[in-house]
Amino acid sequence: EETSLKWLPSEEGDGNSAILQLKHHDTKARLTFHFNPDTHLATSIQARRPRAVGEAYVMTKWEGRFYDYEIHGGVKIPRRMEVGWQLEGDDTPLEIYFKGTNHNFIYLTNHHSH
Repeated sequence: EETSLKWLPSEEGDGNSAILQLKHHDTKARLTFHFNPDTHLATSIQARRPRAVGEAYVMTKWEGRFYDYEIHGGVKIPRRMEVGWQLEGDDTPLEIYFKGTNHNFIYLTNHHSH
C-alpha cells in the first residue's frame, strides 16, 4: 500500500474531533479535525509541523480555522480561513501565517483517469 488515508478516533474522545492519517510510502502525516457538534462542519484542523527558529526547526502546533460557511454548487465551503502557529496554549491567539477570504468558487467537473 503506497498511499492511504485513514480516519482514526481523536485522543480527545469527545465525539467532535477525529484524526486523518495520510501515509505515502514511509512518510506519515496526521491532522486532527474539530467539528461543530450542531452543523458537523470542520471548525479547525491541527497538526505538528516544523517551524523555523533561527537556524533550527522546532516541531510546533499548527492550526487552521474556518468560518462563515456558504453553499456553492451544493457544497458547504468556508468563506474565511486563517492558519498559523499555536505558540502558547490552546486558548491563546494564533501567530497568523495566512488569512484569507474565498470570493470565487470554480468547480472542475471533467476528471480524467489515466
